[in-house]
Amino acid sequence: MQKQEIRGEERNKYEKAGEQAELGKEERKNEKEESQLAPLKALNHVSRLCRNVEKSVEFYTKVLGFVSMERPNVLDFEGAWLFNYGIGIHLVQSKEEHRMPSDTEDLNPNDNHISFQCEDVEEMEKKLKKMNVKYMKRTLKTEDGAAMDQMFFNDPDGFMVEICNCEDLQLVPADSLGKIKLPWDRPIPPIKTNHQQAPK
Repeated sequence: MQKQEIRGEERNKYEKAGEQAELGKEERKNEKEESQLAPLKALNHVSRLCRNVEKSVEFYTKVLGFVSMERPNVLDFEGAWLFNYGIGIHLVQSKEEHRMPSDTEDLNPNDNHISFQCEDVEEMEKKLKKMNVKYMKRTLKTEDGAAMDQMFFNDPDGFMVEICNCEDLQLVPADSLGKIKLPWDRPIPPIKTNHQQAPK
């Protein structure tokens, strides 16, 4: 009877040790996840150098529908703030030509660019044609057969912009660790304006 009690105690001891080991693994996994997740909320703005602020403002407002915003007076350099679709574009007057793209006509999808999801790619294509904006268009097929339309064009200084219908392209994490925070987890920046919001 005493031997059975000892064996039972040993079994309980091993079981508890195993549970603690598993708990330790889970804690280490959680710690790793937390260490990978920075205290960020969403993309705030993209900054673009430009040769002519007025020309760039005209492009981003008329072609892409951004809205001019007031800049803080503390900024003592020439530029402009634009906002729409939940993100901002900050234009900065360039004083160094060598920092600007040398070729404003080249369209290479593998080059640096910013990309916007579009509700109607065909309608956007009509707008680019009407405004005489040079662009290239392609359609990619994913492994599951879904079609993804892309259009690429440059702003007045040669910085590339992409328009796509990528919202149906499923994102699959390549690593099981880490947490994904979505931009609608936070409110958009507060906006003071008399303009009514565009209809959804």
